[in-house]
Amino acid sequence: ELPTVLYLDDIHWADDGSLDFIDYLALHCVHDPVMLLCLARPALLERRPAWGEGRERHTRLTLQPLSKKESRQLVEEILRRAHGVPAELRELVVGGAEGNPFYVEELIKMLIDQRVIVTSADVWSVDVTRLGEVQVPPTLTGVLQARLDRLTPEEKTVLQRASVIGRVFWDDAVEHLGAGVTAPVRRVTTREPFTLHPPAGEAEVARVLESLRGKELIYRREAAAFAGTREYTFKHALLRDVTYESVLKRERRDYHRRGAEWLARHSGGRVGEYAGLIAEHFERAQVPADAAEWYGRAGRQARETYAPETAIRYYRKALGFLNSGGVVAEPEDELALNALRMEWYEGLGEVLRVQARYSEAVEAYRQMRAAAEALQSSPAQARAWNEIALVESTQGDNRACFESTQRAEMLARAAGGGPGAGVELGRALNLQSQVCSRLGDPRAAMMLADRALSLVDGLGDEGRRVRAECLKSLGMAYHTLGQFEQAEEFKSLSLGIYRELADRRYVGNLLNSLGETARLRGDYGAAFARYSEALQIAREIGNRNGEILYLSNLGAARVGLGEYEEAEADLRQTIELATAAGYVGLSENYRFLAEALLGRGRLAEAGEAALRALELGREIENHEHLAEAWRVLGLVASDSESAIEVDGETRDPASCFAQSLAIFSRIQMEAERARTLRDWARHELSSGDPERGRQLLAEARDSFQRLNMQLELERTPL
Repeated sequence: ELPTVLYLDDIHWADDGSLDFIDYLALHCVHDPVMLLCLARPALLERRPAWGEGRERHTRLTLQPLSKKESRQLVEEILRRAHGVPAELRELVVGGAEGNPFYVEELIKMLIDQRVIVTSADVWSVDVTRLGEVQVPPTLTGVLQARLDRLTPEEKTVLQRASVIGRVFWDDAVEHLGAGVTAPVRRVTTREPFTLHPPAGEAEVARVLESLRGKELIYRREAAAFAGTREYTFKHALLRDVTYESVLKRERRDYHRRGAEWLARHSGGRVGEYAGLIAEHFERAQVPADAAEWYGRAGRQARETYAPETAIRYYRKALGFLNSGGVVAEPEDELALNALRMEWYEGLGEVLRVQARYSEAVEAYRQMRAAAEALQSSPAQARAWNEIALVESTQGDNRACFESTQRAEMLARAAGGGPGAGVELGRALNLQSQVCSRLGDPRAAMMLADRALSLVDGLGDEGRRVRAECLKSLGMAYHTLGQFEQAEEFKSLSLGIYRELADRRYVGNLLNSLGETARLRGDYGAAFARYSEALQIAREIGNRNGEILYLSNLGAARVGLGEYEEAEADLRQTIELATAAGYVGLSENYRFLAEALLGRGRLAEAGEAALRALELGREIENHEHLAEAWRVLGLVASDSESAIEVDGETRDPASCFAQSLAIFSRIQMEAERARTLRDWARHELSSGDPERGRQLLAEARDSFQRLNMQLELERTPL
């Protein structure tokens, strides 16, 4: 395997998604022969002060200005074809540069433009008579402006039009900015078309661009993004900025409008990739209706390509134009505006939810619901309530989730049929099914999931998504009952649907759920593999909510494997992330942490974590979490060889285990009930009633045998 060097220049200009991708590469290529060399201005560290810190193989090099000696060496190298360079020329360049190599290079090119330095193919020369007339600008911006001032009118005009397009531009786009537009482009909220004229001057633009290349103001790229065009880039972003600032403000609006139109027409099937750039051009052109439309498209593209922060920014831009009054609509277009508002708020809410920004997500869904009410659409209102319920479910707020699904169910039934209403009714019932599983009523969960399944057959991709979720819900109910083969079967069917739909977020979700089944079955190695795969997907696509959940479950698998130190690190990280995000369902995280601390012999800390798990389990009324917390409290009391205080009452190990056993029996979690029996038996055998211990152990083995939990049976010798 050959070593690879990736050289990335000017990354202070990079967007957040690109910086996240560099982080991802650095993390996942740490054992490969790959070197990432990134150059940036200090401005990067203003955005990300700790970027790269803490990594074993990360080195930050701060480049100092060139010394006088180094600056002279650079001048000699650039002017190596000139014989007898006057000392005053050398000192003129070095003195103004103040150690900035780019300034040195551009100042010398300015002197070439002014014919102070005369170039030829072989030998360069210096016209000393002109040297005394030179006015050296004190800044790099001034040098670049001086170079622009020496251009011919044609060169300056072409370069200015190119700067409007961006640092990267295309010859055909530059021609288009100098012409009119022919084909009509309709806005979202009006029927008014743009009227343009045929482009002209192709040969002239090509000639001028070659002249600018010769002056090393622009470079031509080998390949172009658009067929039939030549692609160019400004030599430096600062040069593009200086050129853009020289464009008359009264011309910019028209140029930006034409640039947007050119990009929209030439993007073809890749128009989504350029939607953000098109939107920015329309914004600068002060055409708010088109800016709103294209920012909305850009938000959708970013969401679908798993660029969450970019999606949030674009959706908010789009909604800002709609909500600020900048988009003036005819009465007949008001419905279209509300439809867009509803779509964009839904997209924004989804991205905020997966980023674990729960309160913001709920607010976005409330705005979506308001738009749906303005449209008088009951199915859309039901969808908004289901989305709110999904946020509440993600947070672990079971009561609020159930209430929201009931509102969705009522609205969907009131709609009186239709695919949209059927899908939302199915979603509402399925979300209720998942709440029932978490509250310890798997039979009710199965009944609701079955009812939801019967509603969504033949309802397209949305119906298939609900079907996949219903199959997952059935799998959850079966693994609660300890019927692991059926749980695997239903969850695998769900995973297959999401793979067919190419939905990576839900593929990760199902892999995690399959990991849960493996962990409850006692196969911690298989669970670890499933969780790891889900976690990798979550990190690749920016699913912060999934990352919190999957990393917590990974910690639980590590506890089962006896990797207590690594488990503690994972679990403390998830608690920190979840707390910052406002996640309320942390009971299980603390229970896993308590088990990891027990494994490390830190009994007092384990007891505190288990008590916190119990408290949080009560807050969200999760009976499974309550039973698990009581079991861990029993283990803490047993290992401490002393009673433990809970709610002001002294509890010995047996009473803690009895509480756990009673809850698991009530909610029909046979596998977890058997684990409590085993832990209680071990306590009695070591420091209590041995005969009682043997009875409990036999009962635990019978349960493991009946549930076909061979691995747990092997861990439970008589």
